[in-house]
Amino acid sequence: MWWLMACLATGGGPQGAYTLQGENIVGQISHGTGCDRNPRIGLWGPRWGTDGMVAVELQEESDGVWWAHFPVRIGLGTAMAALRMEGGVAQMPLGARPGEFSLDLSRTEGTLDSAVLDAAKAAAFAALEEEQSAWQEGAFLLREAGRTVGEVRFRGERPPLVAVYDSWWLTPAPVPADVVPEGADLVLRFSVEPEMAGEDAELRINVPLRQVVVPMGDVPVAEERRFELVAGGVSEDERATAIAQAIAEADAREEIMVRDFGAKMIRAAKTESGCLALNEMDEAYRLIFTGYDVKIVSKGDECVAEVEPSRSQHGRRYKGVIGGR
Repeated sequence: MWWLMACLATGGGPQGAYTLQGENIVGQISHGTGCDRNPRIGLWGPRWGTDGMVAVELQEESDGVWWAHFPVRIGLGTAMAALRMEGGVAQMPLGARPGEFSLDLSRTEGTLDSAVLDAAKAAAFAALEEEQSAWQEGAFLLREAGRTVGEVRFRGERPPLVAVYDSWWLTPAPVPADVVPEGADLVLRFSVEPEMAGEDAELRINVPLRQVVVPMGDVPVAEERRFELVAGGVSEDERATAIAQAIAEADAREEIMVRDFGAKMIRAAKTESGCLALNEMDEAYRLIFTGYDVKIVSKGDECVAEVEPSRSQHGRRYKGVIGGR
């Protein structure tokens, strides 16, 4: 399920034993005297880890830069991990998109005390049991800054159900999603409001870290929304309350946006001969008012905009007149 490609090995591997450490991550790798001398690795993180010291395949990328490939246990079973080692640092890319969900580790010569390794392994195994139980149950919440803004329910061979509810988007009820595995990520595509041209919404779930992103493209950008995937569920009443709050927040923000940009639009529409139609104006206004029917008319010496949604949906409910006295 989880693969990263690297260059083919071109000689013997690095030698010696090294300690690997990062935030809540500990382990060690023993290289032996080359990639054909049974190198082994043990590495344990908060929700994943190797099953003890396991065999590792070493592949050389360039002089002094090596990739280690080895199996790890995660919430959904066993996956193949990759670790890039160069000098005193190592990187463990966990996401399918470039540079996303990458863990930075230090790599120092020598080994840790066996008691430290045993404790790390025991803690990882205990956490893994809980993690695997959570994925078997399949019920998760989407959390943003401590607030529940959605749900994901995995249902075995059946399509998962997704619900989202905040001021940006909404599923009036849980909807089925298509699932596409991409490396350590599960990409969920589903219908959501607002919908302008038949497009689906997308969630990218990183299984080992239980982190979620709403991708804007093939390359991560800072503007993308991110959530935490937390085991649990909500009641029907809790979901209804959250949806009502999401609608109220969306309506309030929508009115501010429409009236603000609407006021700028009618000023820009004013000409000596009357008022421009929306399709005659700068494309920025047409983009802002996507999903609305807008009619700009003259009223006295002013332009007035009559605005209503092309289809009433989340974030597109405003109906009113902007301008005039």
